[in-house]
Amino acid sequence: MDSPSRGCRANIFAMLANDLDEFDKEKYRISGFRLKEGQQGLGNVADLSSAFGELGISASDVFKVISACILLNNLSFKEIGGSIDIENLSDLEDASVLLGVSALAMYRAVMRCTLTGRDSIRECQSSRDQLVSALYTRVVRRILMRANACLDNLQDLTGSSDIIGSETRFIHVVDSPGYVCNKTNSLSELLINTVNDSLAGYSTEKASDLLQRIELSNKVCGSSSMRRIQESCVSKQISLFRATPPCESYVESSWAPLPEFPSAPAVQPAVPSPRRYEVRERKKHVFPQRRNVIVDFHDQNSGAVLRAGDVVKAMGFVGDAYVVETGRRIKAVIPISYTEKSLPPTEGYNV
Repeated sequence: MDSPSRGCRANIFAMLANDLDEFDKEKYRISGFRLKEGQQGLGNVADLSSAFGELGISASDVFKVISACILLNNLSFKEIGGSIDIENLSDLEDASVLLGVSALAMYRAVMRCTLTGRDSIRECQSSRDQLVSALYTRVVRRILMRANACLDNLQDLTGSSDIIGSETRFIHVVDSPGYVCNKTNSLSELLINTVNDSLAGYSTEKASDLLQRIELSNKVCGSSSMRRIQESCVSKQISLFRATPPCESYVESSWAPLPEFPSAPAVQPAVPSPRRYEVRERKKHVFPQRRNVIVDFHDQNSGAVLRAGDVVKAMGFVGDAYVVETGRRIKAVIPISYTEKSLPPTEGYNV
């Protein structure tokens, strides 16, 4: 590993790669690794092990995970006979032994794409980086939780916040140098960015999932239909959101009363069904109607989230979308192509 120092106070990767003796490096399976630094790093393995001991954390367990991160970051991929494979499988096997997991399971986690393509190697590298980032982030989080627990215990024993100081009684933020945007980031720089993402409360997986949903929405609906939904009259949307009022009975209507005949008993006519009809593309549509959601959708106006498999009640049209009502009496607007007609229900909506 050739990663110039970025002025970090203590580089745990450099400690393990440079300060451990050959016996310990063989134990953690990193005997062939050294980290080149232009500056003298602070801290050493002995001080780090002592600090972990004060926190009640096994230094050996932490070193195993860090060594596994070093080995996984060293994985390289190549194309062999129309497929992608790992060039140095021995490093993956060593990392699996350190983590106590199956080498086959580790291989499947890294090799999400095995066929050659334009971005196949890049996808494998992204899977590798995500795995390393997840391992490192969880180790840092565990250490911080343990350190804060020790501070709380010490506070309870002393019974006063003057000895420790109320400002330093809890570790809130890890001092990190910020994002690194080099053309090719090293392992240390990758993990620095990962910690910054964690501190900012940012999840790359959630962001990726959101981008995929937006892309799918644009493909299915199209920009023109989505524009018509946004440009439709607000008052019309509000009127469609409201529940359909029940029809008046025969007696309460504005019609003139029929004359009463003594020979004929008064009969109360049946109340007509509160159904509405709309003609669209030369087809008559009956509302309300029961529909199934087939694609996840988030309505920005109402904030309602509709999941695939949900059953909704369509109340009318707005542009190229339905105005629907969920089981929780929440109104939402969803594109027509995101739903399909449902079978008659056995219970629930009377549609």
